[in-house]
Amino acid sequence: MKKTLRTLCAFACALGSLAQTQIDLRTQGKDVDFSGASATKPIQTGSSLPSACNVGQLFFLTTAQAGQNVYACPSSGMWIPISATGGGAVTSVSGKTGNVILQASDLADCRLVLSSSTVLSFNACPYSYPDLPLQNLPAGSITILSGSGTIYVYATIGGAIDVLESGNLSIGCTGCTDAGPGNAFPPDVAQIGIWASTVTPGAWDPSGVADARTLVNGPPQLVSSTGVAIALNSLGQKSIGIDSAVVETRSAEQAGQEVLCTAIGTSSAQTCSLLPTLTAYTTGMRIRLLSAATNVGASALNIDGLGAKSVLRSDGVTPLVPGDLATGNYYDLIYDGTSFRLPSAATGTVSYGVTVVSADTTYTSTATPANVAGISYSLAASTQYNFQCSLTGNGLSGGLTFTPTYTGTVTSAAYSEYYISPTGTGITQAGGAYYTDLSGHANVIDTRSSAILIWNMSGSVTTNSAGTWTIQASQYAATSPGAVLHGNASWCRLTKTP
Repeated sequence: MKKTLRTLCAFACALGSLAQTQIDLRTQGKDVDFSGASATKPIQTGSSLPSACNVGQLFFLTTAQAGQNVYACPSSGMWIPISATGGGAVTSVSGKTGNVILQASDLADCRLVLSSSTVLSFNACPYSYPDLPLQNLPAGSITILSGSGTIYVYATIGGAIDVLESGNLSIGCTGCTDAGPGNAFPPDVAQIGIWASTVTPGAWDPSGVADARTLVNGPPQLVSSTGVAIALNSLGQKSIGIDSAVVETRSAEQAGQEVLCTAIGTSSAQTCSLLPTLTAYTTGMRIRLLSAATNVGASALNIDGLGAKSVLRSDGVTPLVPGDLATGNYYDLIYDGTSFRLPSAATGTVSYGVTVVSADTTYTSTATPANVAGISYSLAASTQYNFQCSLTGNGLSGGLTFTPTYTGTVTSAAYSEYYISPTGTGITQAGGAYYTDLSGHANVIDTRSSAILIWNMSGSVTTNSAGTWTIQASQYAATSPGAVLHGNASWCRLTKTP
């Protein structure tokens, strides 16, 4: 019995000892979860900081400003707010505490301030411009001397502060430059501010300021301009793009539509329109012509109603040879300020092309026979030419004579001339008659009145000296009504051997 009592007593003593034991969570706890607790206080709390602390200790100061209550102990005996750097707390921003909202007046850099009724001062500030190093703009002042108006204060690319003034203001600058009269900011400058004078000359208006600094007003607004388009993305933000109606894109260039000129018209006059509409012919402009017709002589092109311009060979002088433009073919043309040139019609192979008498020329005098207008070419020295001519006329009475003449000399020539009548009556053909120069072979075609005559000439010649070669028609006899050269059927083609 005594032994049982001793055992119960020992057990009771052990239970009492166990009830007094406290668990050390630092060494005895594992994966402690306080999420179910009604409240926790992880750090010490008080109305004043303890006089001593250990490294890593935290303290919640209940008397501090909200948001600045938590302090840490980085070294023994030293408390700092955990939001501070350099050992001190942030107590204000631009002199404000609590919930801070910056105002324009808080941004002191380059700010214009009314120092007196006649003096504006501005603070110094750092300043940078794209691709240029950071600069420091000095402080200064602007004094109104006389007059009234408005000033425009800005920083230049070079890092100086300039002032423009409108009205009849006269100002004095310290730390700035009076840039003269003006009523707006120049382009590509950093705007600082605008200030107006009072109605009474000689004083600044205390309420006449407009702060133009970028930090105050935000970046410049994006606006559309020539070739530039502003678009909104899915977030409603503005972005810059190109206006494809003005600026050619790679895909549009590959498509070739901007310069495509799909023409309509006749062999001598074609028209077309470009997209967008062409507003003016400019020297050097290129277009791609889809020809609507095959030319038989001179041809002109009119784009978007700007006026018909001649289409010439690549030298800008020589008319087109028949067939230089063909129906359904594409041609690149270049405008030279006066006419369109066709580079594919190269000079060298054909330097003169076809010349056509444009209108009937009639001689009706009964006096001494005179020339009816013919066709002329200027030939260079020491050059070989090939030619083919066909002139049609009527000897209304007394007949016609066709005469080739050359004012220079030739080294060699080999050509034939012949004449025929479409009716085939009463005409002697002179085919196979070759000559060794270019002039002096007057040929009486027909002396009968009203005979329709065709005179042909073909061959080649090498010139010795430069001169003018003319195929001239003349009246055979002094009779009336005379003779006529038909413009609709009279032509010559002259080519030059490269």
